Amino acid sequence: MLLDFTKPDEDTCNLHLLPGEADFIVMRAEDKPSSSGKEMIRVAISVRDMAGNKGTIRTNFVVNEACQWKIKEFLLSVGDFQSAVREVDISMFLKKRGKCVLYLDQADPNTKFRDKMDIEKFIPDPQYDNSAEQDAAKQRYKERRATSVKTKQDNLEEPNDDLDAEWFPEGQK
Repeated sequence: MLLDFTKPDEDTCNLHLLPGEADFIVMRAEDKPSSSGKEMIRVAISVRDMAGNKGTIRTNFVVNEACQWKIKEFLLSVGDFQSAVREVDISMFLKKRGKCVLYLDQADPNTKFRDKMDIEKFIPDPQYDNSAEQDAAKQRYKERRATSVKTKQDNLEEPNDDLDAEWFPEGQK
């Protein structure tokens, strides 16, 4: 086999991609145990950034409770979040399309690893995006909490004559 060393190295780190939003499609998926022996699905995702640059990013989805957030985020982004309980398999990933956010993963200069573009998060399909509802619920909670704390402070500051009468007989305040 002849190798042509005059060609530039393949940009496996995808440094030509721009950070930010990107479209993606899953090109390959395979079952593969993780280095610790856990069930894992390794995927190759073809991405196109907002400037039209293309690249391939490989990522892993470990199939366990601690990492289920990543699988759920992916399923929400491709509009395939059907139920809360389901079997995880390769078919959930193959040929799925969606949007993600790319970021520059900077490697520690004291290691053998290099900087690379990676997926920061998968963007939920608007049909499944309930972030506005969650934000509104958080705001309502904060407002109720602030009102509750203020009410407690007001009750401590303002004497309640009815309670005082119960606890302190006439003239013993």
